[in-house]
Amino acid sequence: MSAPYITRKAEEFPEIWHLSPLLEAFGRHSHIAGGVFRSIFTDTRVKDIDVFFENELAFVSAKNKANMMGLRVISESANIANYHDPITGHTIQLVGENSDEEYAFVFSPPDTRIEVFDFTITKFVLYFDGKNYMVKHHPDYFADLDASRIVIDSHFVNPISTLSRVIRYTDYGYSISPKELADLVIELQKRDYTDEKIYRSLKVPAPAPANPRSAF
Repeated sequence: MSAPYITRKAEEFPEIWHLSPLLEAFGRHSHIAGGVFRSIFTDTRVKDIDVFFENELAFVSAKNKANMMGLRVISESANIANYHDPITGHTIQLVGENSDEEYAFVFSPPDTRIEVFDFTITKFVLYFDGKNYMVKHHPDYFADLDASRIVIDSHFVNPISTLSRVIRYTDYGYSISPKELADLVIELQKRDYTDEKIYRSLKVPAPAPANPRSAF
C-alpha cells in the first residue's frame, strides 16, 4: 500500500446509500468492494455487486439470507454464489474464500480486502463498523478515476489476472502509462507461465501451431 487508506462516513456519498440495505441484510461482517463504485461514481451501468465477508459463518449466513430475500440463484459453489436481483436487475456475487489460479480471496476485514485489489480505482469498500456505515478508499482513488487512469497498486499476486483486467479496463476507456505497463511485463517475465496458461487466463484462443517448413 503506497499510503494509508482514507476512512470516511458513507453519508458523505449519497450515490452509494442504496447499497447499505444489502449490508444490513447480510450482516455486519459483510462488506461491498470493487468495481461497483467505479460504475456508480462515473455514472455508468452497474453490472454486478461483489459482497465479501470476514468469516465463513457470515458467508454461509448470507447465502441463506439471499434465498430468503427472493434473489434468484444464477450459480453457486462452495466459494462463490451469484444471484439475480429481480428488482434492480443487478447480479449480486457473494464471495467466500477462494484460491484458484485466477483469483485468490480469503475471509478478511475491509481494509485487508482492498489491499489485494490491483488498481487504485478499485480500492473502495463500504462496510458497517457497528455504529455507522463507513468507507475506506485509496488516497488517489478519485484523482485516478477522474483521469480515467489505471495505476497498479498491488504486489502482483497474479500478473496474468492483472493483465487481463488491464485489457478489460482499457476497453472501458481507461489508459495505463508506459511505465506501469513495463512494470507489469517485467513481473510476467519473472513467472514460469506456459503460453497455454496465459491464453486460458486471458480467455482468448491460443494461436494454432505453425506448420513446419517443407524440406522441399
